Amino acid sequence: VPRPRIRPAEKAALTSKPMGKQLPGRVPELVWSAPISRVDTALWLLEVDSIEIACPAAAPWPSDRVELTAPELQRAGSEVRLTLLPGALTRAGKEGELVPEDTLELVWSVHSAEALSEWGLTLEGVQCGGLLELTNARGERQDVVYVASDTTVRWRGLLPGKHRAIWWGDLDGDEVWRDVDVATWREPEPVTRSESVELRANWVVETTWRLDSTACAPRPVR
Repeated sequence: VPRPRIRPAEKAALTSKPMGKQLPGRVPELVWSAPISRVDTALWLLEVDSIEIACPAAAPWPSDRVELTAPELQRAGSEVRLTLLPGALTRAGKEGELVPEDTLELVWSVHSAEALSEWGLTLEGVQCGGLLELTNARGERQDVVYVASDTTVRWRGLLPGKHRAIWWGDLDGDEVWRDVDVATWREPEPVTRSESVELRANWVVETTWRLDSTACAPRPVR
């Protein structure tokens, strides 16, 4: 029988944090490598535009995510500096461990309104419900809304660049897109993509997208 090796538990480390430019309206959060059971905001210093403000933090403790809920952090154009002193957080099950071990300083900012774009998309020819998804140039989902009739969807605070809408048909009305069902030879629910639109800083773009009238035709069961 080999001799057991005792490995020390790894210290809690910050794995994700707000950095660079953040979008307005987005709640910044700190993600740790181990669950946190409590925070002591007396050991936090939060400055927005060089003015110290209260630093409320929210999470369903214990949690590896700590949300910073101050509304000033979501305001367009804000410059943020957050300083965490040693022991500002308590690791679940490791009350004697200082988290962080050393003073931690985070700096980020929020995009100004003039640096962002707005897209108003009018959807026509909707003959059945479906999920309307917004994606960026990398194909990453930015938003999704359920539509059941002709409507106009408006997205504000978008980063400049190319964006596209994808409509995921919902023929059975369960608000979930159904993939192919091999066992019953059922085809997947329809998917169609709009032309991409180029957005630039401080632009408001209005477009109309008419869905193919055959998109809502029932798929045969073979």
